[in-house]
Amino acid sequence: MIVTSFIAGKIIGGFIGAKIQSFNVRESIGMGIATVPRLSVALAVASIARSHGLFNEDIMASLLIMAIITILVGPTLTKTFLSSKAKVEERF
Repeated sequence: MIVTSFIAGKIIGGFIGAKIQSFNVRESIGMGIATVPRLSVALAVASIARSHGLFNEDIMASLLIMAIITILVGPTLTKTFLSSKAKVEERF
């Protein structure tokens, strides 16, 4: 249940971030899905650290907030990068 919630959150957050940057629906879904592999690694590491007593609930909450911020910023950075690349290619 928790993993499903995190995955859905990553997809939805990536979708929202992409829509804010004027990606179409298909591209927005793709951006959301593209963030899922990063989530699985972060969750695995955080779970292991928590099970060994290295992380408490506050740190886990901070990691969740960080994950939300990164999925909202990711589409913006991607669009900026891809737009810059397209402009450079148009010049040549």
